[in-house]
Amino acid sequence: MTRYDWICNECEVIWERDCRLGEAPKRTKCPECGELRNRNWGSVSNFQMLGDCHTNRVRDRNFQINGMDKDTAEDYYAGAIRNSKAGANSGWQHYSKMTPDYKDAEEKGLLQRRSDTEVKQAVERSKKMTEAVYNDIDVDIQESATRKPQ
Repeated sequence: MTRYDWICNECEVIWERDCRLGEAPKRTKCPECGELRNRNWGSVSNFQMLGDCHTNRVRDRNFQINGMDKDTAEDYYAGAIRNSKAGANSGWQHYSKMTPDYKDAEEKGLLQRRSDTEVKQAVERSKKMTEAVYNDIDVDIQESATRKPQ
């Protein structure tokens, strides 16, 4: 639904109504004098979507409030059983421990070891950035460090 405005210059009244997109009448009765008046084209850029446009969220919210109909609930239940069986049959592989091979990644050029100077520079940069954030919110970083166990 879209909100449209109409204007009556004689009564100096502007009123609005919700209509489907493109279905708003060009003329409607003024609530004050009852005469047919034209749409206020000065507010045409006032496009406003009413309601929730995220259909999945709306459907989920409706399911939470009203519950599901029997067919939807059975489909949901069957899908949950299917997914549970697939997870059990995978042998917990999706939770297996993964240890990266740093030497291989370094040989492929995916990683670069920092020199001691680069490490010190990175630490100093991060300290300065942290101080800047604390200064922006007017908090003493030293006092904060004593309050919060690190």
